[in-house]
Amino acid sequence: MISRIRFRYSLRSAVSILTLACVIAGTRHNCRHRATEDVEAATGWPPSVVAPSLLRTITRDNVTVRRTFHVWCFGAVIDLPFRSEYPEPNPFIITVQPRIIIDSEPPLEGLGSFEK
Repeated sequence: MISRIRFRYSLRSAVSILTLACVIAGTRHNCRHRATEDVEAATGWPPSVVAPSLLRTITRDNVTVRRTFHVWCFGAVIDLPFRSEYPEPNPFIITVQPRIIIDSEPPLEGLGSFEK
């Protein structure tokens, strides 16, 4: 016969896990608000929350977009070495592309044709 594995836990460990889950759920909004304020004060750019305690700032100039990641831990802002830089998808710089004009009319005779 195959015996089933039964997990054993005490009432003390169940109450401890429940208390820890309630503390995390209760402080999540306040920590997220403080984290965005602290990272914006440290970097000068408003961050977006990627995961709990992981924030991303996106800086743009007219040509490139840079993403930097930060970890917030109760007031300490740690910059992560993961950075990405790519060209701006819709740059504000207007680039003029050359147009090739094809003349559909044949050249006039007597004005220096290349045929001999």
